[in-house]
Amino acid sequence: MHFIELNIVLSSCFYFTNALGIFGIHNEYKIYVQQLLSTLAYPDSSQTSTKWIEQPLDHFNETDTRIWKMRYYERLDLWKPKGPIYLFINGEGEASDVFLQTGILYDLAKETNGAMYLSEHRYYGKSNLAAWMKLLYPDLVDAALASSAPVLAKKNFYEYLERVNYDFEQYGSDGCTNRIKQVFQRYDELFKTSSGIAQLMEEEEICKDVDMTKPENKQIFFLDKASYFMYEAQYGNVDTINNFCEDVKKTFHIHSRMEDNVFMSKEENCFNYDFDEMIEQMRNIDWAMSWTYQTCTEFGYFPTTDSENQPFNNVPVELFYLMCRKAFGEQFDEQRIDEGIERSNDMYGGLQPNLTHVVFVNGELDPYSRLGVLEDVAYDAPAKIIPQASHCRDLFSDRSKDPEELKEARKYIKYLIKKWIGAGEYKKP
Repeated sequence: MHFIELNIVLSSCFYFTNALGIFGIHNEYKIYVQQLLSTLAYPDSSQTSTKWIEQPLDHFNETDTRIWKMRYYERLDLWKPKGPIYLFINGEGEASDVFLQTGILYDLAKETNGAMYLSEHRYYGKSNLAAWMKLLYPDLVDAALASSAPVLAKKNFYEYLERVNYDFEQYGSDGCTNRIKQVFQRYDELFKTSSGIAQLMEEEEICKDVDMTKPENKQIFFLDKASYFMYEAQYGNVDTINNFCEDVKKTFHIHSRMEDNVFMSKEENCFNYDFDEMIEQMRNIDWAMSWTYQTCTEFGYFPTTDSENQPFNNVPVELFYLMCRKAFGEQFDEQRIDEGIERSNDMYGGLQPNLTHVVFVNGELDPYSRLGVLEDVAYDAPAKIIPQASHCRDLFSDRSKDPEELKEARKYIKYLIKKWIGAGEYKKP
C-alpha cells in the first residue's frame, strides 16, 4: 500500500506513574489500558497487525552498528486513498492495540478515513513525545495532540502535591484536607518514639523485621500513604475524590486500595517498607526501572512535600536522589540529575516550545498540568484546560456519563486536527 500526499497526525500520553511508578508501586499504564478496555463492549484486535522495524541503537554514532527492533501496531481497515495517518506514540508501558480500537484518534480515523499506527517506546514492552517530535521534525508532522504533557522538566516537583491539595479542597467534602493533615501529623507523631513506632507497625500491618527508624524507610511509608491521594487526583474524578474524602474522615488510617501494591509481602501478609529491598524488587520490574532511569537522567518530576501548601509530609527531594544512586550507581547524583533536566529543557524549549499545529490539552485535576503548557504558545499552538478532567481523559471516546466540558473539548480537538490537515468535515464548535 502507498500513501500519497501524506498528512501525519501525532498524539501521545505519558501515563505518568508519579511517585507510584518511580518506586514501582503501581503500573498506571496498566490501569489506563484497563479503563480504555472497559469502554469497549467487545474488544477486537482482528483489524490490527503487529509489526517490527529494525533501527540503529544509536542514530547519532555512525561507528555504532548495534541494532534493535521496535514494535508497532498498524490498522488500515478505515483508510482510504489520500486519508491521513494517525500515529499514537506510546508512553511508559508495553504497547497495546486498544488505542487503535477506541479513543479520540480512533474517532478521527473513522471520520477522516485515516490509517492508524501505534509505536512502542524503546524502553518499554517488547521492543512528551508528540509535542517534542513535532518540534524536532516539523517537516514530517502536520498536526499533534499533546495530551497532559508536562513539557517542563523539573527536579523538585513540589507543585504536584499542591495540586492534589487543591483538588481535594475544591471537590472533596467539607473538612477533607484538614482531616488528611491530621492523619499525616498523627503518623509523624508516632514516629517520634519507639512505642509509637511499635503502635504504627501494628496498626499499619508493617512487617516486623523492617527497621522503621531508618529515614528512607520512614519516607517511603509516607510516600506510599500519599500515593493514594495522588492516584485519585491524577486518574479519578470529582465523585471519586469526594468518596475518598468520606472514607478518610471515618478513620485515622490510610489503607492500601490497590491489589498490586509492591510493598505488600504476600508471603508474610504485611507491608514491607524496607528501602533497599524495594530497590532490589524494582530491578525485576522492567517498566519501573526504565521510568526511574528517565526521571533520574531526563525529567526529574520528583513529587516532594517541600511546599507548605499541601497536607502531606516527610517526602523530601533527597529521597529521590538516594533512589537514583541506589538504583544506578553513585555517579547518578544531584549534579547529574540537574544536568539531564537542563539538557531536556534546552533541547525542547520547556514551557515555550517553538512550534505550531499542536494543541496542548490538560485536565484541571491532573497534577502534571503544573508542568504543562496552560496558555497559548501561538495562534496555531493553543492550550486547552478541561474543567474537572483528569490525566489524558481527552484521549477517550465520548461516554454518556462524561461531563459536557469534556465532550466539548474533544470536539474542539477534532476540529483543530481536521482543520490543520484539511481532512473530513470540520466546523468550529
